[in-house]
Amino acid sequence: MHKKEALYFKERFNLLPKKRLGQNFLVDRNNVERIIHACNLTKQDTVIEIGSGLGALTFELAGRVGRLIAVEIDSNLCNKLKGDLKSYNNISFICQDIQDFNFTGYKNLKIIGNLPFYIASSIIIRLLEHKKAINSIFITVQKELAQRMIASCGDKDYGSFSLFIQYHCQPKILFSIKRTCFRPQPKVDAAFLNLIIREKNEFKVEDEVFLFKIIRKSFSQRRKNILNALRDLIPKEKLIPILSKNRISFEARPENLTLSDFVNLANSLVK
Repeated sequence: MHKKEALYFKERFNLLPKKRLGQNFLVDRNNVERIIHACNLTKQDTVIEIGSGLGALTFELAGRVGRLIAVEIDSNLCNKLKGDLKSYNNISFICQDIQDFNFTGYKNLKIIGNLPFYIASSIIIRLLEHKKAINSIFITVQKELAQRMIASCGDKDYGSFSLFIQYHCQPKILFSIKRTCFRPQPKVDAAFLNLIIREKNEFKVEDEVFLFKIIRKSFSQRRKNILNALRDLIPKEKLIPILSKNRISFEARPENLTLSDFVNLANSLVK
């Protein structure tokens, strides 16, 4: 972090951002307002804010929702915000990693947050493991990760993470956020996304664990055709007739297969 940025934080907030926690705070007021507007907040909402940080979003959320649970891993920031927002009686502050949060007993949650870029994918996976408690997710992540999440069959960013996300929810990039809107300034731009949890999974899967085993194995050797990519997992003599049955070319590469193709393939193999 540059000396100028360190001075900015020391003078304005009496703190220094912790690099080990991936702290890049959104300080641009226009984008804070865009996020709040995009989340369609009501007094009926129970919101979990991931990484309340300096409180730019927390203050806005507190006045708009019925219940706000601010989860912040940095105990210094957490305690500071407790004092700053003590006049609000609808906020609970939890000083812990969101990946350790207990979702038991919650339902219809809205998740909102600016995720640390270095660990964003792990946090998203953790959230989707508890999707029964969640209605929708609004998050800021590294733009490159956002592109992977929305990538379609045939795109260069399309991969196993794209399929995992799209199996569990419908991802949509709402807008981009320039790196200059954060302090300290990250090296890359960000994107704000909405992940809408699928109410009932439209893909009828016989064995979900096996499905993603097939997907991960395929994309671990994405330059090979699907027949060769899976040969260490499934014997060719078993795979060839199933590919034919599901009208999947032997020469197709993993990025040429849709999520439905992988579901059909996995279901046929299980049966």
